[in-house]
Amino acid sequence: MSLGRILFTLCAFVCASAFLRAAHLVGGEMSYECLGNGLYSVQVVIYRDCNSTGAAFDDSIAVSAYRNLPQSGYPIYADLFLKHGAVTQLPSTLNNPCLQSPPNLCTEFTVYSGTMSLPPANGGYLLAHQRCCRNNTVNNVPNSGVWGNTFTTTIPSNDACNSSPHFTDHPPVVMCQNDQLNFDHSAVDQDGDSLYYRLCNAFHGGNQQAPTPYPLVPPPYTTIPYTAGLNAAYPIPSSPPISIDPQTGLLTGQPTVQGQYLFTVCVEEYDQGALLSTVRRDFQINVANCQGNVVSRVTSQIQLSDPVLCNGRTVSFEHSSTGGQSFLWEFNDPANPNDTSTQSSPTFTFSDTGVYTVYLIVNPNTPCADTSFERFELRYPLEPEIQISGQLCLTDQNIQLTANGNFSSLASYEWTVNGQNWTGQQIGLSPLTGIGPHTVRLRVEDFNCIAEDSTEFTLRTKPGIFGDLAPLTGCAPLEILMDDSSSSEPWMRHRWDFGDGQFSDFPTPLHSYQQAGVFTVTHSVWSDTACIDSVFNRYVQRINVLPAPLAGLWVDTQRVSIYAPQFVLRDSSSSDAVQWGTNMGDGTEYMGELYWAHAYADTGTYTVSHWVLAANGCSDTVLRTLRVDAEFRVFIPNAFRPNDDGKNEVFRPYGADWRKMELTITDRWGGVVFRTTDPLAGWNGRRMNQGQLLPEGIYAYRVLVWGRRGHFAERMGTVMLLR
Repeated sequence: MSLGRILFTLCAFVCASAFLRAAHLVGGEMSYECLGNGLYSVQVVIYRDCNSTGAAFDDSIAVSAYRNLPQSGYPIYADLFLKHGAVTQLPSTLNNPCLQSPPNLCTEFTVYSGTMSLPPANGGYLLAHQRCCRNNTVNNVPNSGVWGNTFTTTIPSNDACNSSPHFTDHPPVVMCQNDQLNFDHSAVDQDGDSLYYRLCNAFHGGNQQAPTPYPLVPPPYTTIPYTAGLNAAYPIPSSPPISIDPQTGLLTGQPTVQGQYLFTVCVEEYDQGALLSTVRRDFQINVANCQGNVVSRVTSQIQLSDPVLCNGRTVSFEHSSTGGQSFLWEFNDPANPNDTSTQSSPTFTFSDTGVYTVYLIVNPNTPCADTSFERFELRYPLEPEIQISGQLCLTDQNIQLTANGNFSSLASYEWTVNGQNWTGQQIGLSPLTGIGPHTVRLRVEDFNCIAEDSTEFTLRTKPGIFGDLAPLTGCAPLEILMDDSSSSEPWMRHRWDFGDGQFSDFPTPLHSYQQAGVFTVTHSVWSDTACIDSVFNRYVQRINVLPAPLAGLWVDTQRVSIYAPQFVLRDSSSSDAVQWGTNMGDGTEYMGELYWAHAYADTGTYTVSHWVLAANGCSDTVLRTLRVDAEFRVFIPNAFRPNDDGKNEVFRPYGADWRKMELTITDRWGGVVFRTTDPLAGWNGRRMNQGQLLPEGIYAYRVLVWGRRGHFAERMGTVMLLR
C-alpha cells in the first residue's frame, strides 16, 4: 500500500468517531473535463445539511480510478486526493410566487477538484468517491442514517479527449406540498454530444464504522432501497408523479406528502448511439407546508432615496413589498400610452408636472396578487443662477444682481451680501469697500420648493508696474525667471518681449536664451474689463548672453563583446574649447586627451560624459551610451539527485544572454512529465513537480533557448534521475 493510501486510511479511522455524532450528507455528483494529453480535471460536488450536528466537509477526499473491465473485477489504476473549495449555501427559493418556504431549511455545498492523468485504455475508466452517512430523517429510505453515498462517472474506452456532461444548476432544496414543481434539471456537454435524462437509483458507500472508506470499494455498487410503494422512478409521493423529461431534463410533478426524500437523476451522454458516460446526481429534497406571504407597499415620495420634490418629471420608484416575484406598476399618466412597467424598481418620466396616483400590483394575474398606491407631486427644479453685471472697479462701482432660473410669477427671493439683506428678482448694490472676495447668497421659494445658490466676486484695481530688471550675464543657453513686479491681478493680461524674437503671455515666465548677444526686455500689463487701463516698462540691454563651446565626442562603435571590450574615442568639440575631460562611467577619467582607447572590465551599459570649457568660463557636456554584451551560452547537466540534501536537487539548463527558454522532459514512453518556460525553474523529479518522485532512470529532455540578440539554440539529450 502506498504512503498516500496509508495516511488517508489512518485519517479515515481517526475522523470516524467525530462523524458518528450525526449524519449530515444530502447528496452529490461527479463530473470531469478533458484537458488533453491524457489529463482530466475531476470535480466532485458534495451537498451537506448545514443545520445538522454532523461532521463538517472533509478537508480532502479520495477519488479512485478503476479500469472499467467487469470481467477482470475492475482493477484499480490510480488514486487522486482532492481539496475542497469555498463553502456556499443554496438559496431556498420557490417557483410559486404566492408561497414562502420555511425559514429553517439550510443546505450548503462545496466543490472538490483536481487533475488526474489517465491515458487511453481498453474499456476506459470508472471514477468513484465514497462517503457515509445520510440524514436519519429521510422518509423514502428505510433506516436512512446507515446508508452512505457512492458518486461515479465513466471515461470511454480508448478515449480521445471526452468531457462528461455537467448540470447547469443546483437542485431545488425545497418543494411545497400540493404545489406544482417545474425545475430545469438539464445539463450541458461541451463536446456537443446527445444527452438523455432519467430518474435512477442512488449508490451506497461507506458505513457508520468507516464513514470515509479507503481504499474505496470497487464496483459493482449496492443500490439504496426505497420504502414500500416508492422506487427510483417514483421516489416521492406525488400526483401527478414526479418525473423528468428524457430530452430536456425538465423535472415536474406535484408532491402530496411532507417529508424528506432521496431522489437521483442520471444524465447519459451518447455519440452516434454509443454511450460515453453517465453523470449521477443524488439529492435530498424537502417537501414542506409553505406559507403565503405577499404584500404590496409603494415607497412614498418623502421616503425615497431621492425624494424628487421639485426635481422634474423623472422619478426612480422604490417599494418595500414582501413575497413578490413579479410586479406591475401603473403610473396613471393620461398623456403617455406606455405608462406601465414590470420592473421591480422602475424609472419613469411623466409627460408633465402635476399630481399623480401611482399603483403597484405585486404578483399580478395570480391568486395571491396585492395592490398598493401612493400620491406623487412633481414640479420642475428651480435651478437658480446668480447673474452679476455692472462695473466691478473699486474706484467706479455700479453692481446689479439678477436671479435667473425656472421660476413662476409667485416666486420670492432673498439676497444676502456681506451681512446685508435685499429682496426682489433684481437688485442694485450700494458701494462696497475692499477688493474682496464678496459672497452673494440667494434663496428662492416657489410652489413649496426651495433652492439656493451662492457665488463670489472681487472688485478689481487698475494695473501698474514697479521695480526693475537687474542686469544679468551668463552662458548660452541662459535660463531666466522674469519677475512680475506689477500690481496686476489674475484677470489682467501680460505680454513679455524678450528681445530675441520670443514672447510670453504668462505673468512670471521662464525664458531660455539660446544664442549669444545683448537683449532688451519689454513687459506690458493691461486690463480690458472692469478697470480698463494699460502700462509697460522697457529694460534696455539688460541681458548679456555669452557664447558657449559645443562639446563633441566621436566613438568608433556603440556596442562590443566582452571578449573584445575596447572602444576608440576622439574629441570633436568646437575650436573655442580650451579644456576638456571624459568620465567613462566605470570610475575611469581622461583629462586633456584628444584621441584614446578604453577597455571595460565587465559587461553592462556605461554612460560616458565628455565636458569642455571655453576661455570665457562657459562649458558644455555631451553624453554617449556604450554597451558591453555577454556571449550567448547554454550548459545542460546530465544527472541530478532530488534527495532533500540541498545539493543537486533539480535539473535545469544554465547559460547567459538568454531572452526566453522552454524545457520539456519526457519518460521513456514519450509521456510529458514536466514542462516550463521559466528559465529559473527546474524539474524536481516529480510529475509536473507534484506528487511522489518518479522512478530512477533515464529521461529525455528538449531545450529551446532564444538569445537577446537574435541567437537561438536547441539541445536534446538525456538526464539520469538518481534516488
